[in-house]
Amino acid sequence: MNMKKTFAAFLDRDGVINLDFGHVGNPEEIIYVKGAFKAVRMLNNLNFYVFIVSNQAGIGKGKYTYEDYLECIEKIKKDFANEGAVFNDIRYCPYHEEATQEKYRVKDHPFRKPNPGMLLDLEKTWNIDMKNSFLIGDKQSDLLAARAAGINGYLFDENDYLETFVKKVPEVSLQVKKMKKDLF
Repeated sequence: MNMKKTFAAFLDRDGVINLDFGHVGNPEEIIYVKGAFKAVRMLNNLNFYVFIVSNQAGIGKGKYTYEDYLECIEKIKKDFANEGAVFNDIRYCPYHEEATQEKYRVKDHPFRKPNPGMLLDLEKTWNIDMKNSFLIGDKQSDLLAARAAGINGYLFDENDYLETFVKKVPEVSLQVKKMKKDLF
């Protein structure tokens, strides 16, 4: 069976979806960047798969628990769903070479950005067309992961308006043009 590939928007969590206060592990600390709901809803409407790919070293460093992380993710998914925006899947990496918890102390884990493991895992799981996919992150490690996965990466400042930023991403502009062409 030859499944049609689709394209994806890979979004970092802290600093792109929500403000980054450093090791955000409490649902009450989740404050969304301006335009986040509209940006994800727009990507959904343009037929992009939308994924969160996030280093979560705070788990390994004992700043918060895996259960705390899950509570944050559940809050994010619920809040976005209430705004008509959906994340197709989520990957996270609790591993860090300086983790205080032994089970998370791993040097250079393949899922930890700047390594591309989370993106490549999603590509395989979801049959992604990487040529027309992209990543938005707030750190150089995000952009390096994108490059290693063979996609474009775009550096976002959490003080910007995410929807406006996403509209300027070339892969998004191209999809808008294709959809307009299909309408006429």
